[in-house]
Amino acid sequence: IIFWIAKKKYPTVFAFHGSRTENWHRILREGIRTMSGRDGMQLNGAAHGPGVYLSPSGARSLQYSNLGRHVSFLNDSKSENMEYFTQTGSAILALCEVIDDGRIQKHGDVWVAPDDHFVETRFLFVFPSVS
Repeated sequence: IIFWIAKKKYPTVFAFHGSRTENWHRILREGIRTMSGRDGMQLNGAAHGPGVYLSPSGARSLQYSNLGRHVSFLNDSKSENMEYFTQTGSAILALCEVIDDGRIQKHGDVWVAPDDHFVETRFLFVFPSVS
């Protein structure tokens, strides 16, 4: 509801969000959320401060996906399907609609949306192999 109220007041832009394969189950259930500073949840640095990291460049966002690296699931028997994706070099990207209320920090092709309620996934791209 917050997104739709804000969309009536502000324009939107589209940008990509890349994340490792094992994160997408939670993302699809809860939406893209800020993980900056959350113990055990933040996988990459926050060089430009807390927020949702996005890019107008799909190639840049792919750098935050698996890109073929194998991920250990520590004996998680529920992860067979996800293990397949990480072993085969699959990658997942979202194309998001983002409320542009003037607070998006743009650092070249790295954008940081400070309010995760202003980011909505519109399309999901699954690449079976990026090698």
